[in-house]
This record gives sequence, C-alpha cells and structure tokens, in this order.
Amino acid sequence: MIFRAFFCTDDDLNDFVHHEALLDMQNGYSVTHLAKLKETPVGFFTLVTDTIHMNVVDDVLFPCYDYNKLPAVKIARLATHCNYEGMGVGRFMLTDIFKQVYRVTKNIGCCAITVDAKRSSVWFYKKYAFYEAKSKSNQNTVVMYMNLRQFIVHNKKFIF
Repeated sequence: MIFRAFFCTDDDLNDFVHHEALLDMQNGYSVTHLAKLKETPVGFFTLVTDTIHMNVVDDVLFPCYDYNKLPAVKIARLATHCNYEGMGVGRFMLTDIFKQVYRVTKNIGCCAITVDAKRSSVWFYKKYAFYEAKSKSNQNTVVMYMNLRQFIVHNKKFIF
C-alpha cells in the first residue's frame, strides 16, 4: 500500500498512516487523503466531522448564530513527507481541504474548519486565517478554527 511509503518527522503520524488510516476509513471514522507527486507520497491529511462551541470562538466571526455549537470539518491530521518539507506541500494540501469542504457546504451545513494544531504549527494555520480558540489548549496542541464562509468570500478567485 502506498501509505507505507510515507514518512515524516513525527512517529505518531507515521504510525497512524501506516497502521490505522485504512481501518479508520473502512469503519467510517475518518477519511485520509494522500498527496502525491507523480507516484511519490509527499503528504497526507485526515478529515472528520466536528463541532466547536460558540463560547470559544469570536462572536463577530459568526453573527446571528443561535445555537451552542457550530458545525465544522476538522483537520484531524496533516503531515508532509520529511523529504518535501518547506516545498509548499502543506499549502497545497490545505488548499485541497478548502476545496473539498467548500463542495460539502453546497449540500450540508458547515461554517467552520477546526484543527488541534501542534504548537510548532500554529504559525502555519494563522497564515490561512485560523484563530486560536478561547478554550484550554493542552501542552502539545492549540485548538484553532476558521470561518469558512468569510474565507471563501475573500479567496474565491484564488482557491475556487
């Protein structure tokens, strides 16, 4: 399987993509997408459904929303092959995620994308209009979110 040819600098992500991703997809828990350059795996990302509580987001970003939780898609995992770091693979995968989620929103309500970003990756997500949630983050990750509709309005020509 092509997932086995992927290696990044994080052992947990390698273990997931080598041993758990396929089973999770078969069970309907998540969907993992492999980014390839020709036939070489250069990155992967995993998407799941999610919600984010209104008390941890900036109300200005989600006006007139009357419920406690916002419907979202979560980037459960995102990793770049160690030989391709710094070459735009992460940006390419994030753009693909935006396109996929945008297509989903034509049929299903979803207004946010969430991620539990590793502290070392917060800067990357902030470049793409993600905000830190007002919730407790643990020592390893920071809960982040973005307003998908707002992002689409400002980037439709570029991404879609």
